[in-house]
Amino acid sequence: MLILELKKYIIEHPRVSLLEITKKFNLSGEQARNMLEPWVERGKLDRFKPTRICGGCKCVNDECLVLSMELYTWNKV
Repeated sequence: MLILELKKYIIEHPRVSLLEITKKFNLSGEQARNMLEPWVERGKLDRFKPTRICGGCKCVNDECLVLSMELYTWNKV
C-alpha cells in the first residue's frame, strides 16, 4: 500500500524534501501534500517550509525549488 511505503520512506530518510518524495513515488506535489496532510494535522509529521525563496534557482520553473525546500520529518514522539 502506497501510504505505508510513504511512511516508511519518511522515517528512513529524516528531513526528506517534497521533491524527493514526488520523484520516489511518481506523484505531483499536490498529490504528495494531500497524502501527507493528515499526518501533519495529527502531529505525526513535521513540515518545514521556507519563509521566502531566494530567486537564484536555475530550474526551468519555480516549482522544483519550492518542492526541494519543503521538508518533512517523522515526529518520533
